[in-house]
Amino acid sequence: MVAADLRSFSVRPSRRAVRSGLTAALMLVAGGSFGCSSSPFAAGGLFAPADAVADADATPQAQPQGQYLIEVRRGGSDVESNSHPLYGTETVNTALEKAGLTKKKGGWDIELIRTNPQNGMRHKMHVDYDRAERRVRYEQDYALFPNDHLIVKKSEESPLDELFSSF
Repeated sequence: MVAADLRSFSVRPSRRAVRSGLTAALMLVAGGSFGCSSSPFAAGGLFAPADAVADADATPQAQPQGQYLIEVRRGGSDVESNSHPLYGTETVNTALEKAGLTKKKGGWDIELIRTNPQNGMRHKMHVDYDRAERRVRYEQDYALFPNDHLIVKKSEESPLDELFSSF
């Protein structure tokens, strides 16, 4: 009689168990796709011992790959020019943030001047600044390369000029 009862008895996992199993499977797949550093068991991860975290923090800082120049022209003859180290992750918008220009109201006319390393020719690219978002448009947020030159000028257009020029 006991054997008959066991055959009719089925164990169905709960929804919570299924979800947690799927979550664990996704973590394993993501860990395999992105490498061990994304795993919580990696050095400095969620389950790492304290001495492993200290070793991960003791890694030396990345060396600069070069530098870029940002030149801010606020009107008249007032020109502020600064050179910044380039670590390879900077974009036009991060350069503006470092210069403190995204905190200021108003628009900016931005030009990125890039030198071709093979022939030394310079190429000028206009970059649009979104006044409402206070950032460079995403599709024009170019990565910066060594010896890039950013020229940032205070925009002469008022918000009404900008509005009527779109019609």
